[in-house]
Amino acid sequence: VAINTVTSAEFELERAIDDISIKEKEENKIYEKLKEIKQRVYEFTSKINLNTDLETYRNALDASREYRELLYELENLHRRFLQNIENLKSAEENMKLLQEDIEIIIYDLSNIDRRLKEQELLLNSLNEQLKISNYEEIKNEIEDCIKNLKEIPSLIEKEVEKKAKEDERYSKAINELEEIDKEIKRKELLINLHQDAFKEEYLLGFIETPKDEEIIKLAQRLLKEIKQEDKQREDYINSLYSKFNENSPYLREYILKIDTLFEKNLDTEDEEIKQALSKSKRLAIRGKVRGREVDLYDLIAFIEEGIKENENLLRESDRQLFEDILVNNISKKIRSKIYHAQEWVKKMNKLMESMDTSSGLSFSLRWSSKKAEGENQLDTNELVDLLKQEGSIMKIEDLNKLSQHFRAKINEARRMQEELGKTKSFHSIIKEILDYRKWFEFKLYYKRSGQNAKELTNNAFYQFSGGEKAMAMYVPLFSAVYARYEGARPDCPRIISLDEAFAGVDERNIRDMFRLLTELELDFIVNSQILWGDYDTVPSLSICELIRHNNADFVTVIRYHWNGKAKELIC
Repeated sequence: VAINTVTSAEFELERAIDDISIKEKEENKIYEKLKEIKQRVYEFTSKINLNTDLETYRNALDASREYRELLYELENLHRRFLQNIENLKSAEENMKLLQEDIEIIIYDLSNIDRRLKEQELLLNSLNEQLKISNYEEIKNEIEDCIKNLKEIPSLIEKEVEKKAKEDERYSKAINELEEIDKEIKRKELLINLHQDAFKEEYLLGFIETPKDEEIIKLAQRLLKEIKQEDKQREDYINSLYSKFNENSPYLREYILKIDTLFEKNLDTEDEEIKQALSKSKRLAIRGKVRGREVDLYDLIAFIEEGIKENENLLRESDRQLFEDILVNNISKKIRSKIYHAQEWVKKMNKLMESMDTSSGLSFSLRWSSKKAEGENQLDTNELVDLLKQEGSIMKIEDLNKLSQHFRAKINEARRMQEELGKTKSFHSIIKEILDYRKWFEFKLYYKRSGQNAKELTNNAFYQFSGGEKAMAMYVPLFSAVYARYEGARPDCPRIISLDEAFAGVDERNIRDMFRLLTELELDFIVNSQILWGDYDTVPSLSICELIRHNNADFVTVIRYHWNGKAKELIC
């Protein structure tokens, strides 16, 4: 212990000696620097008769600053003194000049006063003379003359302006009379054009009237009888061409055409006359019957006669039509389509029931048959059962039921078309009636955990929360798309696109919606203002953020990738 203590002390002693050596070197440096500073102080203060201590020099510095300020103040006062001396000299010179001007003005005033007195004396003398020579009457006459001389030029000017206006009115009246005469001739021409157009149209024989009635009275009477509609000529022409193009394919055998009648040409620049000539033209529909050209009314009569004959033939042959075509051919195709539709509904229900939603809400779909809508019509169930039978073994009464059902449907469709003022071909009506999709109606049902299934009506839908409403719309949609893709080729792209996807849906249900899309193996393209799609139920997602800064003419695209756990910026 003693040896260690001695060793430690020796070590401390050596370190202290080293520190002393370092301190001595620093002391020498500081001492040398102090000597240098003292030398510089001596050089600066050798010529100043002051004690060489800090306090004395500080006082001397303050005194010198005060002296400098007083010196500056003295210089300013001296400059102001010199300036005042100059100003005083200038003021004395100005005062001398003003005194000279005053003397001149006093002299001028005395001259003016003298002349004023002389003029007053002259004025008094003249007034005395005027009183003697009847001055007031002469003055009044002169004033009247002066007044008239002033007013006469303005009166002359007014009369000249009045004459010019009257001349202008006269010329304008002459021009107006010429224009009125031209307008009368133009109106007479228009009346003749309209009267000729009415005569030509009347002679077509479309309206039966007494032959001895005057043309003007006949036109007036017809104008009262004809129901006026708020339509333009162009509307009627467009409607005519539209109906013609709509029905001409069904009347191709009659070679329909639209002829222009009463077309006239007249060399004129008058737009109203041009319009009258244009309005005098008439469009007439013509066709050919048995090689002879006939007008529309004769064609209608011929077609109506043919319809009556065909109706009699149809009543006799419709049984054979339904047996040979409907029962034996079309019924097989309808049966097949109904079967596939029912299988598709089953597949959708199976898929929707297997979906596990966080709220415990599930959905199902029913394809229900419709009831009979009128007399001699069949319920969809009975109709489908009859169509499922083979035509060769169908009973006579069953064939009669089918015949009556479709005949009633055809008559009802024609009646509705007549009420709406529309026309459809027999082919279009049969196509509509045989559309098996209209025989059924879809009904959506919902079920909560531990409850029975209920029909999703409007009232039930409005009682759902925002997330449940979204599921009621999206779950059947996704299921329908999935079921549709199941019937496609295995390598088809399974893509669905949504605009403003899942708007108003809370985060939890949005997560479930993405989970459903992922479980159904559907690729999707969605756009949204706030939705990023970075949910743990999405294994992979490409994200594009579109930015349009300060209403620029371009859009910047920032790309990200979601790997199921983190969103990464793609540079």
